[in-house]
Amino acid sequence: MIMTCKGWFIGMQDGVRAMVTDLVVNGVNMLASYLLAVHTSLGVAGVAYGTLIAQWTGLITALAMIAVRYRANFQLSTFRLLSTLNFQHSTNKRFFRLNADLFVRSLCFIVVYVGWTVISSSYGDVEPRRQSHRRRAIRD
Repeated sequence: MIMTCKGWFIGMQDGVRAMVTDLVVNGVNMLASYLLAVHTSLGVAGVAYGTLIAQWTGLITALAMIAVRYRANFQLSTFRLLSTLNFQHSTNKRFFRLNADLFVRSLCFIVVYVGWTVISSSYGDVEPRRQSHRRRAIRD
């Protein structure tokens, strides 16, 4: 969800808010992970909890920035929003024609990533143990 918000900012040509979101996530992650791992008995689990806290904080920050910056855009009624989605209009046709290419491109990327994941997962979780030449020489 946080990536969606950052994508929204970048798509709206507002890279500063995307960067602020990253800075908040990274800053809270460092601070919370350190405090929970070092100053509590959680240990390594504290790092995981710190990361969880950081991600939720970043999401809340991004949603708050969207709500404040684009509140006028979200004040449309549902009826008015649905009435603007006239797919027969030439502007909307051009918009969907342009985005169809981007959709196919993104779908191809996803297929490739899933394909590589399936192929790599077929090798198993652990790399097979190899004997070194030195060990063989000692045994012979």
